[in-house]
Amino acid sequence: MQNTNTYTPNEMKMRELMEKKQYARALEMLAEIVRQKEVKPEFLYDGAYAYFMLGDYDRAADWVTNTLTYAGMSVKARLLLARICLAKGRTDDAMKLLEFLLTKEAAQLDAAKKNEIRMIGSSLAYRDTARTHRDFPALGAFVLGAPQQAVQAQNMSGAGNAPAGASDAKRLLAKLKQKIEQTQGNLPKGIADPVGTATASVPAAPVSSPAPIAPAAIPAAAQESDGPDAAAQARSILARDIPAREKVRILTQFAGGYYTAHDPACAEAMLAAALRVDVSDWTLRNMALVQADLGNKEKALAFAAQMKRTDFLLLHVLRDV
Repeated sequence: MQNTNTYTPNEMKMRELMEKKQYARALEMLAEIVRQKEVKPEFLYDGAYAYFMLGDYDRAADWVTNTLTYAGMSVKARLLLARICLAKGRTDDAMKLLEFLLTKEAAQLDAAKKNEIRMIGSSLAYRDTARTHRDFPALGAFVLGAPQQAVQAQNMSGAGNAPAGASDAKRLLAKLKQKIEQTQGNLPKGIADPVGTATASVPAAPVSSPAPIAPAAIPAAAQESDGPDAAAQARSILARDIPAREKVRILTQFAGGYYTAHDPACAEAMLAAALRVDVSDWTLRNMALVQADLGNKEKALAFAAQMKRTDFLLLHVLRDV
């Protein structure tokens, strides 16, 4: 970073606003700096970062482009661009950027940057480990380890040395999938899956149960998980200086990766962390399915009961778990 003794008063003010995380005011100050027609690359990056933190990913990408025009070797700008791609659902572009950094800029990666690559890459690499190793070999080796190790880790739940309860989890997962497919196939024509539709909030429908179900204890959910590594990972994501919806997105992606790898306990830890940030119907629905997969029917129903909109498809699945 440039010596602060060379900063103009406006640059000093912008640096102060960025440190205080007052991003909207920092962008106003950046506009003043731009009018001076001599903008240092580090403030171009600050503009990109401020837009990213405010959730304006298109302008953030534009300012990353500006940064790379004047500082083409900026590793932190490329890392920010990878985060922007991830936020916009451009997962392949994000992985290409990480692969580039690991192969072309490895000498410029300190421990903090490597940790960020691992954090971003982990939410992507586990979706398809074989493809990651094939198309992004450096990223695959960095995040997943050697290809054979990744395959062994992914197949552990089906092996003879699988942890206790893994076979039950797989059986429940198969049952849930079958029930969803049967229910979707039996929906009357013209009736769509209610999840995600823009309808008014409806009180949760009563659920047949021997006794009233207390609301799920979201803060305690992570403590109940059998995945301490996942819980630590979740705490690390929550502590990051990124927008709340970005935290939820990353946590949900990690949860999906763990769930696909037949590790519902770790998926539970990730979703519990996401619910601390934003108690959305979609996350509650995912948590209910994870609890069902773990064999915790009452917890699953409790999470479903907290949803603002009644999801009959989910209730139909949970009813027969």
